Amino acid sequence: MVQPSDTTTNACIFDTVKGAQAKAGTSVAKACNNVKPTDDKCPDCYSAAECSVSGLLNPWVQTTEGDIDAPFSNSQLTAFPRLIYCTERDGTTPGKDVAKCEDGVVKALVKFVGAKNKCYSKCIANAYKTGAGRGICLPPAPVDPTLNACIHDPVKGAEAKAVAAINKACPAGSVPTCYSGTFANTFVSSTETKIDQRAPQISCGSPSGAFLN
Repeated sequence: MVQPSDTTTNACIFDTVKGAQAKAGTSVAKACNNVKPTDDKCPDCYSAAECSVSGLLNPWVQTTEGDIDAPFSNSQLTAFPRLIYCTERDGTTPGKDVAKCEDGVVKALVKFVGAKNKCYSKCIANAYKTGAGRGICLPPAPVDPTLNACIHDPVKGAEAKAVAAINKACPAGSVPTCYSGTFANTFVSSTETKIDQRAPQISCGSPSGAFLN
């Protein structure tokens, strides 16, 4: 990642104790600790580093950060922050309503990532309980009807809620001129592409008994 020049932003992301990277890596290592053989929670399909490396160097943290910073190519111009905060990128200071819209997009997408992954998590847990196996839950073509409703229901699904949240945060007159006419759907769809790419990699093994209970 190309570090931003703002010192507060840098600290928020890169601080070795309190930064977003460090906290995420520590959480992953804690969830997958393998200090004792009897406490091994690391899926066999994970590398040792993915389970045990704490802090900003955890591979999952690095991969996820890449999905945020350059999700569609190696160019920083495709970074989600640049696409969303495009008014600032163009050198224009946004008005209050435009800034609220851009912030609202970020908040809605963060919530969407959690909501869709929760749909996957519930489906996988139930699939292992019933013996169906995780294959019915995972992209590119999950067949579990409950999962599909959780994601795609036109009113209550994760996608619809995310689009509605973005549109609510960005009423007419507050939309940055650099957004397209279907920006809410585009942002949700683009985020969804990265979720679906990573979901099979993350949910690559059988969950533990604790996860199923």
